[in-house]
Amino acid sequence: MSSERPTADRLSRPRWDLNVAGSRAVGTRLGSGLVMLLEMLDRRVRSPADLQFAEEVPLLAVLGAWGGAAERLLGSGAAPALPGPEG
Repeated sequence: MSSERPTADRLSRPRWDLNVAGSRAVGTRLGSGLVMLLEMLDRRVRSPADLQFAEEVPLLAVLGAWGGAAERLLGSGAAPALPGPEG
């Protein structure tokens, strides 16, 4: 058995830079994986393209386009709430 005491240059210390970099990499991968898993399990329909694979699903309704809602509600002569870039 050796009775040598460890010197300051031989002491074991935590490598903070390596620990932080490793934890950020692992956390980013876990977070990205969780987001992708949750997105794949989400069954909501957000666009007509989402229904192209679901041919057996009955169609209940078709909604109109979202554009032009302000004109339908306020009329065609409604002034904008904020001035445009031209003045």
